[in-house]
Amino acid sequence: PSWAKDFLREINPHFEFEYFTDQETVVVSRYLNAHFAFQMQNGGLFEFGLNTNLEQPQSDFAIHPKVTIPQDFYTFSEVFGMFFSDTSRLLSGNVRVSSGDFYSGTRQAVSLGAVLRLGAKLSTQVGWSYNDIVLAEGAFSTHLLTARFSYNFNTNMFLNGLLQYNNVSDEWSANIRFNLIHRPLSDFFITYNDLRDEYGVVKDRAVIAKFTYLLNF
Repeated sequence: PSWAKDFLREINPHFEFEYFTDQETVVVSRYLNAHFAFQMQNGGLFEFGLNTNLEQPQSDFAIHPKVTIPQDFYTFSEVFGMFFSDTSRLLSGNVRVSSGDFYSGTRQAVSLGAVLRLGAKLSTQVGWSYNDIVLAEGAFSTHLLTARFSYNFNTNMFLNGLLQYNNVSDEWSANIRFNLIHRPLSDFFITYNDLRDEYGVVKDRAVIAKFTYLLNF
């Protein structure tokens, strides 16, 4: 609208529907969302919406070491709002808040993030996600801390890293990946994975190499 053109670039309502069944056509999961996003002229983004879920797990499953969700038919929904500032700036941030039903109870969630972009090649990011979950089977909260970096040597060679801490498992995990595009749609990857307990003792470590080559007939 003309009255908003000085600060509002785009209004983007969007909807998504997913429906999954097993081989006997019994519904296993259904997801429906309705979101409204507002792209600002200054590069910021506001979005809010409603997410609805239908879940019918085929067996009991552990959602937490001390909490198990029994096999049943569940419907639940959440409302959320989020904001991203202009990610092209030196420093940007984001926040997401949601609240709603969750299986047999409720979930309140908050996510915060900050991005530091040092020139065109290096970008770093830190984030924190919190979930407060109260179910008929038990209550628990989760914290996930993340730190990321990305360095682009050029348009064909990249280095990415991810460090995470999960309070539920009390584990630190690290992933570093080098990617070389040696020809169009063909890659060479070297990945280093490291998993440690809360005291820094190594639980798992691996170096993985992957080579792809596209054959165009």
